[in-house]
Amino acid sequence: MLKADVDPRRGTMTLDQEFLVDFGEMPAGPARAHEIRWPDGDCTSDVWQ
Repeated sequence: MLKADVDPRRGTMTLDQEFLVDFGEMPAGPARAHEIRWPDGDCTSDVWQ
């Protein structure tokens, strides 16, 4: 999983070189990220695990 830093005022988008989650190196073996939506939530309450 990567993180993109977006600056809408300048119209730029860059990858955060310090942020990387490699799910292939998880303790229990390779894993997949999935999204969890809370009941009655919206896009501001989305959680990635």
